Amino acid sequence: MKSDVDDPDIAYFDVAERRREKARARVEDEARTWRDPSASAIASAPPRDLNSAIAVALEKYRARCFWNVRIPEGAEGAKMIAERLKSHGDMAAWRLAGEIEALDDAVDPAGRTPIGSR
Repeated sequence: MKSDVDDPDIAYFDVAERRREKARARVEDEARTWRDPSASAIASAPPRDLNSAIAVALEKYRARCFWNVRIPEGAEGAKMIAERLKSHGDMAAWRLAGEIEALDDAVDPAGRTPIGSR
């Protein structure tokens, strides 16, 4: 007489059920991040000044958004970074671009430090 353990059909369905559970958990984690933007990496530690926001943007999105451009210094650089984040990035990049634009508007032109000197 065969036991349930030796039955390949039961073992197959058991493996398939475990895979479904893992996929369901992964989708639930992604959905939780989607519903709560503060769960994303960028939103959990928002930059406090323009230079740190630009550093986060360049570090996280260099391969996706900035691989083929040279970033100019000053206000033009911040504007270019925000534009490229919006056009080539994901939703978190869009939020970061908005933050860069807001910080760029609030910065005193005389108090700027060049982007390359961070």
